[in-house]
Amino acid sequence: GDVHPFVAIGRRLREHGHRVTMITSEAFREVAMRNGLEFAGLLGAAEYRALMDHPDLWHPRCGFAVILKKSQLEKVIPLAFEAIRERYEPGRTVVVAGSLAMSARIAHEVLGVPHVTLHLQPVTCLSVADPPVTAEGFDFRSMPPSLVRLAYRLVDLFLLDPLLAPTVNAFRAQLGLRPVRRVLSRWAPSTQRVIGLF
Repeated sequence: GDVHPFVAIGRRLREHGHRVTMITSEAFREVAMRNGLEFAGLLGAAEYRALMDHPDLWHPRCGFAVILKKSQLEKVIPLAFEAIRERYEPGRTVVVAGSLAMSARIAHEVLGVPHVTLHLQPVTCLSVADPPVTAEGFDFRSMPPSLVRLAYRLVDLFLLDPLLAPTVNAFRAQLGLRPVRRVLSRWAPSTQRVIGLF
């Protein structure tokens, strides 16, 4: 679900004469090749399958911890960054990445590569004007904007940053970059262009 929209975008770009490389799990190598896209593999197919088969993946509260597992991030972030660095041609390369692609944001900071974030799910756009309804059915739209902002900050502070910030900041430190906070909500989305595809 998160990969196939990028395949469609890649095919369209190829039709317009652009060279396109997909950087994702080895499980999608055949899909990329079948659609005329170049490919750089990250997680092995077996690792990807184990992630997809994890019993908590679709749990409303535990799913993020499965996707953002520290050992997995420690492996994927540097691999994806190096894949971008190896292919970067100044003036010719643009990185189009999903909401969780921290490597793309780091590559923008370090290399200057233009970066576009594609949000595939509305929940990744933290709107105060049109906030989400949680998987458990809690409707943030019933709250005043100041409380919605506070709720977003608390989710960052107690849920997302503990999962993401240590790994992201450890890799940033290796590159001489300062640490970041509110990693997923404030730092990760592109500062150049964000597109909603939902």
